[in-house]
Amino acid sequence: KIFNELKKKLNEDKESYQVFWKEFGNVIKEGLCRPEEIREQIMEACIFYSSEQKDYITLDEYTENMKEGQENIYYLTADSIEDGLSSPALEVFKKQNIEVLILTDTVDDFWVTVSNEYKGKSVKNISSADKKTDELLSKSSENLEDTEEGKMAVEIFKNLLSERVRDVRISHKLEESPVMLVSAGEGMSIRMERYLVEQKQLHTTSTKTLEINLKHPIIQSIIDKGETDETRQMAINLFDLACIASGEPLKGSTEFTKRMFEMLKSV
Repeated sequence: KIFNELKKKLNEDKESYQVFWKEFGNVIKEGLCRPEEIREQIMEACIFYSSEQKDYITLDEYTENMKEGQENIYYLTADSIEDGLSSPALEVFKKQNIEVLILTDTVDDFWVTVSNEYKGKSVKNISSADKKTDELLSKSSENLEDTEEGKMAVEIFKNLLSERVRDVRISHKLEESPVMLVSAGEGMSIRMERYLVEQKQLHTTSTKTLEINLKHPIIQSIIDKGETDETRQMAINLFDLACIASGEPLKGSTEFTKRMFEMLKSV
């Protein structure tokens, strides 16, 4: 009965419902962390910020807006809506007008691991390595990871970064940025890992996968020069910048600062 009333309020006066949601939405979403039969009812009463609409929408509105061939509901967790909208992970989604939900509450990192489906649609994190998402995004572009240049770029970056990365992939998400970090497949999100480390529930974060934008001039420069001391420093700087952009703890901040100062001296 409560959720029927909430949905009625949402349908009749969405503006005032948004005011209510901003105060109590994070509490309601705690119910999504429980494997109960009413989970779908709770999800129907939830609203989320949309990267395309620049407003709050329901999951039903999201599914109505889905593009041809799109099978999943996409989301991105961020510390703020502004951070989410400026995330490198969102670049190609913006270009292809694919809607992404920006989730900013701490509880969002938890409920998506339990309530990861809505009315037959999977709920997917765009900051995770996901083959099906890559296939959707690459329909209108060349499959760069299968080219000789793509294979060579992956090998060079793996060698230059060695133990710093779990894996290196050619990105289908990046348009303007050279690199970004992603978590492995269905693994824990980067923000959730960070939260658990802060709460002393994890000792340290896991090693991440680096996605590289093969068309970016910095990446092309590294490929052209091959494995040298100069390109190793460039690759490490790119990795550290990707950590900063994703909120991943930066290891060796003093060394990073020294490398950046050296780079600025040569400009």
